[in-house]
Amino acid sequence: MTSIRIMLLALALAASPSAGQVAFLAGTAEALSGTAILIEDPAGKEIRLRLAGLAAPPVGALCPSAGEALPDWECGAGSRLALASVIAGETLECRLTGSAGEVQEADCIAQTRNINQWMLATGWAILRPEWRGRNPEWDAAENLARRARSMLWAGRGR
Repeated sequence: MTSIRIMLLALALAASPSAGQVAFLAGTAEALSGTAILIEDPAGKEIRLRLAGLAAPPVGALCPSAGEALPDWECGAGSRLALASVIAGETLECRLTGSAGEVQEADCIAQTRNINQWMLATGWAILRPEWRGRNPEWDAAENLARRARSMLWAGRGR
């Protein structure tokens, strides 16, 4: 019985990334929201990933418009559509960064474009508070969108 436990432990350790090793996932993806994708790996398995560090309104959410006389707009659907357009027809390479609850988080690239950073720079997503200060490029991208009052920042008084 002990030898079986040792063999199972050895197999589990061999199958999981060792300390310091980074896990990657590559494949085509579908946008589920402004921060969530369903990626299909080369074996055809679909895996739900969340773009690391980002927050965006859920599909169906409304955001205030920049002008008081303008109606609220469907920012959640807009955020999902923006993500869908930038990943359409692309093979994503995603570096798994951890998990948020039961969902894996990832930093994803399509060709040379960092998708997480693009969503921030265009104003379609914002950094979650616990991610501020972790990546200077992401902080700069979010600040650029905020100063320009782009998309999600348009109706905010910040």
